[in-house]
Amino acid sequence: MKRLLPLLLALPLYAAAPAQTPAKPAPAPAKASLLDLSKAYVQNATVSVETFAAYSVDRGPFENVLRGNFEHGKFGTGLALNIDLGTHVFAQIDSIINAVDDVNGSTVDNSSVSLGLQFNTPLKVAPFALVGIGHRWDGDYWNTHAEAGLRLNLSKRVYASASYRHTFEEAADYGQVRAGLGYKF
Repeated sequence: MKRLLPLLLALPLYAAAPAQTPAKPAPAPAKASLLDLSKAYVQNATVSVETFAAYSVDRGPFENVLRGNFEHGKFGTGLALNIDLGTHVFAQIDSIINAVDDVNGSTVDNSSVSLGLQFNTPLKVAPFALVGIGHRWDGDYWNTHAEAGLRLNLSKRVYASASYRHTFEEAADYGQVRAGLGYKF
């Protein structure tokens, strides 16, 4: 009886106590807008600038190079800007002076500019593909093109690549070998 009495006295206190409700779940996080996602992406985007030397061979003479005749190639130099768009996809803008050994007072006539999307792999020897649009001032025309090649990443900054670019509107296909330096920001 002595043990039952405290329990009986505590019963009215227990009945008078407010019932505890289970804790409310935390509200769901607000959905991120496309603008918020793009701001976060821009803050984390990687931008790189590459300077390079190039040896280009036009389509007709390219066949001669395969036969061992290197007389028809052009030495050039250029600058490329790459913006990382995600998993191994880059937006690329490059400008090249196609023939620095054949400059006759105007480098504009020997130059081209290209804008494209580059798809590559993070390997030391990395295949890549590029699709885009470009303009060559020596023919004063715009073109669409596709390029495929192999890039050798010698270090974080030094690279070499070999590629073949096919243009769809004009017969201006060419093969190119590049060696360059890249700077990431």
